[in-house]
Amino acid sequence: MALWEAGWPRWVDELAEARKLTQTRSDNFPSLYRGAASDILPMLPANRRTSPALYFTPELLQERINACPRDAELGIEIWDQC
Repeated sequence: MALWEAGWPRWVDELAEARKLTQTRSDNFPSLYRGAASDILPMLPANRRTSPALYFTPELLQERINACPRDAELGIEIWDQC
């Protein structure tokens, strides 16, 4: 639903500390988390970038985000930026 390049997203730590995310992998990259759409979707930055832009425009992603049931379980995948 969203893809962007940035430093480590602080909101992931905030949600994990509030026990709204469960870390499902931490041994290496990617780091994986799971949580409720109602907690994750409001945290997504408005200026998310897409790749490949040919297939996933910001508008299309916003449509998918808007259509996502708030009780859905979502996954977060975080890779190292090296």
